[in-house]
Amino acid sequence: MARGFGITALLLAGLFAAPAGARADELADFEAAREAYDEQRYADTIARLEAMVGGEVPAIQNEVLVLESRKYLGAAYIWEGRREEAETQFRLLLQDDETYQVDPLAFPAAIVDVFREVRQRYLQERADAERERRERLERLNRERIQRMLRQQERMSRLEELATEQVVEERNSRGLALVPFGVGQFRNGNRRLGITLAIGEAALVAGSLAFWGWHRWLRGQVDEVTPAERDRFERLERSARIGNQLFTALFATVTLAGILEAQINYVPVRTETRERPLPDDLPEVEPPELELEVGVGPGSAELRLRF
Repeated sequence: MARGFGITALLLAGLFAAPAGARADELADFEAAREAYDEQRYADTIARLEAMVGGEVPAIQNEVLVLESRKYLGAAYIWEGRREEAETQFRLLLQDDETYQVDPLAFPAAIVDVFREVRQRYLQERADAERERRERLERLNRERIQRMLRQQERMSRLEELATEQVVEERNSRGLALVPFGVGQFRNGNRRLGITLAIGEAALVAGSLAFWGWHRWLRGQVDEVTPAERDRFERLERSARIGNQLFTALFATVTLAGILEAQINYVPVRTETRERPLPDDLPEVEPPELELEVGVGPGSAELRLRF
């Protein structure tokens, strides 16, 4: 009796906000169905409650009555051996209120066990669906980030290409005959060109130095005393040999450089030059990412916003 009074009080509280006619009719129909259940007239209970909440869309409006009606309809189905239909009603009940529990003091273990099994499966399915939803969102976020990064990389590459200018310059075999590494420079071999330019310039300078010394010594031979003439003549010969040696080395290195330039001749040489972008060209800003980390009881969540 106390249990029946508590349920009635709960229903009355839930029906308080509904229209008067609807409150009376729905409560009266439910009380009649529950009375039939208490008297173990389960077929009558099923007929009455199916008229109220038999489908996915209940005929009654009060939320509390909908929950209670589905509970009693599921229990009546179990007593009639219609477990599949009972599980359907329990599942519909949980869709409206997943925290709902069947009182083990008010219903036998057979009813409570079925409800708990349905509730466990339902909550697991909800958890699996939520996990799949989060995984799908994370995958979409990763794909979006990858697309944005690829776009940013593409824009950077386009900007790099826009600032580079490739210039083709035709070469000449006539210039490859010029000494001092000119042919090497024209062929793009800058290091060898610098080596030949410095080396040949040093040989020319040495040859000119010995030539100048030789000329000075020849002018001094007739003016010195007979005792010093032999020494000046030896120095004059040394200067002449030094001049000839440096001149021969210059000719050899120059010839070798010309031959190398002709053998490795490059008809067309390409050069990449930097080209400035227009000042009024807007800059592409990288995407702004905001990372959020949420921690709850037994769970952690990572969010990435754009």
